[in-house]
Amino acid sequence: MQYLEINDEGVAVRGVYDLVEGDTLPANWKPITPDSREGFGYIWSEESQTWSAPLVSIEDLRDQRDALISATDWWAVQDRVMTTEQLDYRAALRDITEDYTPVEEPTWPSHPAETN
Repeated sequence: MQYLEINDEGVAVRGVYDLVEGDTLPANWKPITPDSREGFGYIWSEESQTWSAPLVSIEDLRDQRDALISATDWWAVQDRVMTTEQLDYRAALRDITEDYTPVEEPTWPSHPAETN
């Protein structure tokens, strides 16, 4: 069996380890299955003895949001007029951090159709 090392908050911070026969299992090593997706950032639940997907931090959310806004900066060039949908999309991206709640996968606004 293989293991991930968790920190005090139950977040996987190191691994993957194999326990050598005769060694004692450290308390901060938690089991993973050989073909699993568990890895850094996954969260261990002592209660259910299972892993859950990592939550997106506010910093990661901002980074992803900033990249999406940057990808649409060309819409705002001086000789171009943005559509209402494009304006709304960029506003929704800017506002996504206002009511931040940690989630496994953020719900992003729908990208408007490209127009020239």
